[in-house]
Amino acid sequence: MEQRSFGRGQVEWALWRAVHGVNWRNQPVPKAFLTRIKRLLEIDRDPALIDDVEVPPTAEYAFAPPPDESAESSYTLADAVCLAVALDLLDAGFKQREIVVRMRYLRPDLEKRLRKLISLPPPLTLKRLKDDHRSFIVLGQVEMTEMYPVATSRRIKGPILLEPVFCDGLSGLTQHLEKLMPMQRRVAVIVEIAGLAHAVSGALERAPVIRRGRPKN
Repeated sequence: MEQRSFGRGQVEWALWRAVHGVNWRNQPVPKAFLTRIKRLLEIDRDPALIDDVEVPPTAEYAFAPPPDESAESSYTLADAVCLAVALDLLDAGFKQREIVVRMRYLRPDLEKRLRKLISLPPPLTLKRLKDDHRSFIVLGQVEMTEMYPVATSRRIKGPILLEPVFCDGLSGLTQHLEKLMPMQRRVAVIVEIAGLAHAVSGALERAPVIRRGRPKN
């Protein structure tokens, strides 16, 4: 599954059902949702995206490599899961450009963890299991950069993205938050990724082949 490739239409179909919990009935994906995905991909391919960042990310893209001239991009499970996390952040109120930059930093670690996440039972079966298979990403950023003298002296523009933290299970998340709050930070964004990864994987397995004319992106 990890190495299989999917078309853009299949990924859009699967993301709509995975992110919003829509059942498997053949419902069309809303145009507004398709536009959100398209915009994220366009921003990811902007050569000037990371011109102003202090430390460039190691990933060359957040979601998928640019398409060849002769064909549309193909997408892997990892690409689709990264898009799903981005859509969750978009739904939480993050700005699109900030999301894409953040996903460039997140992608390498998220991709490394994906095989383990998929190999474990879905968190939906938690009540029947002894172990907690949920996995969380804790995200933080600082908008008031004047609070940090280093940022002021370097004249850093925009928010400071804090190092993401991956936590295994609710106990791991609780331990991290106990260290974090309230002395270091009082605000954090938490995304559960194990259930999301399973939802995307399951939806992709059922995604029909969708052929249509659209821009090569």
